[in-house]
Amino acid sequence: MPIVTVVMTRHAEMQSLLAAIADAIASVLELGPGGVIARAMNASPGVGSGITDTNSQPEWPIITIHGEGRGLEVISAARSAASSAFVHWAAENGFVYEGVWSEWTAPQPKV
Repeated sequence: MPIVTVVMTRHAEMQSLLAAIADAIASVLELGPGGVIARAMNASPGVGSGITDTNSQPEWPIITIHGEGRGLEVISAARSAASSAFVHWAAENGFVYEGVWSEWTAPQPKV
């Protein structure tokens, strides 16, 4: 079961974003209801190197999919689906952002 974390500043429609991302990934992975869990982690405003005006920093949401290896093609499709779901949600909700970062992280071997 993949678990997704979305790191960005708090938004009133966060639950609809999480549902859209979870549904998009579940569709790619052919998982049923509850097959993907998505959680938000609220981030403080960003600070850029050499920039003192923190109000001018663009939003860069980070979507991390935590799951077992499923092959590069499937992983790429899941990442793309998550990013596309975010872009669609942002357009519907007037959310301004610079870009969105998505990644797939597999469990690390036990040491």
